[in-house]
Amino acid sequence: MAAADAAEAARGGRPAPFAGGEELRFELSWLGIVAGTATMRVEPPTSFAGTPAYRLSTRAVSTPFFSRIFPVDDRLVSWIDARRFRSLRFEKHLREGRKRSHELVDFDPAQELARFEGRAVPTPPDVLDTLSAFYFVRTLRLEPGTSERLDVHAGGKNYGLRVDVLSRERIATPFGDRAALKIEPHQEYEGVFAQRGRVWIWLSDDANRLPLLLRSSLPIGAITARLVDYRVTPTPGVAAPPIGAAGGG
Repeated sequence: MAAADAAEAARGGRPAPFAGGEELRFELSWLGIVAGTATMRVEPPTSFAGTPAYRLSTRAVSTPFFSRIFPVDDRLVSWIDARRFRSLRFEKHLREGRKRSHELVDFDPAQELARFEGRAVPTPPDVLDTLSAFYFVRTLRLEPGTSERLDVHAGGKNYGLRVDVLSRERIATPFGDRAALKIEPHQEYEGVFAQRGRVWIWLSDDANRLPLLLRSSLPIGAITARLVDYRVTPTPGVAAPPIGAAGGG
C-alpha cells in the first residue's frame, strides 16, 4: 500500500491510536544487559507553517555504566501534518561512540519535494520520514499474513518500506500478558532503535497499538527495547486536531 493510500486508510473513520500527550518509555538491553532507555513522545498539538501539526520525538540514551564503553545519545524529531499524516520536517541528531551524525529535511507536500543539504528531491505524495513512519504503522489495519508498503524519505533518498504482519501472539510484559501482533519492517535506512539487520516489533492487539516489544538482530548482537511505562497527559484547554482526520489538502 502506497503512503497516500495508507493515509486514506488511516482516515477511514477509525479512532487514532495515539494523541498529543502520549509518552512511551522503553528499557534498552544489549545481549541481556540493560544498556539504556528510550522515550517516545507525541507533543501537544501545535502548528507548523500554518498547518495543524503534531511534533513527534524520540530519544535513546545509554546508561552511565554503558556510556563508559560506548556512549549513545540519539534524538529524532518529526513534525507531521495532523490532517493528512504526512511529513513536514525531520531532524536527526546521533551520538554513538565517536560518531556524530545530523540531518535536517524540510518537506513541501504541495510541491512533493524534500529539501536536504541544499537540494530539492522529488518525493512520492504524502511521504513519511523515518520516525513518522513508525507511528503511521500503528494506524493501519494489520492482519497476520498481510503486508503494507509505505513511502519513506531519508537522507535525500526515497525508499519503500514493507511491513509484514507475521502472527498474533501473547507475550509477557511489565503490564501482564498481552495479545500482540508481531510485525517485521523491511527497511533500507536508519530507522527507530535499529539501523541495520532485522527487526521485529510486537504491537498491542487493541485500539492503542502500543509498541510493547522490539527486537533486532545485528552483527554486534541482539538489541531489545521493552515498553516499561505508558501515559497520556492531555493539555488542558487545548482542542487536539484528530490525527489523520478527513479533510486537508
